[in-house]
This record gives sequence, C-alpha cells and structure tokens, in this order.
Amino acid sequence: MFTTPLTGTLLPGLTRDSLLRGAARPGYSAAERPVSVDRWRAERGG
Repeated sequence: MFTTPLTGTLLPGLTRDSLLRGAARPGYSAAERPVSVDRWRAERGG
C-alpha cells in the first residue's frame, strides 16, 4: 500500500492513520511517496 505524504492539500484522518498502522504489522508494507495522476491511473488499471 502506498499513500501520498501529508501536505497542505491532504488532510490527516483516522482511516488513513489506521491503515498505515495496520500495514506496519509483519507481512504488510506501506510507504508514503508522491503519486502522479498517471501513476495512479496505471495502478488502478485504467
């Protein structure tokens, strides 16, 4: 799982925080990195 870093355009939230904490368990991984619209479209398959 990956998500964009928190910036002035993305608000922190309980759901986001819960998912990132859950991904810290063994067998899961999460990363915060910038995501372009083109990459987002490619990752979602369209």
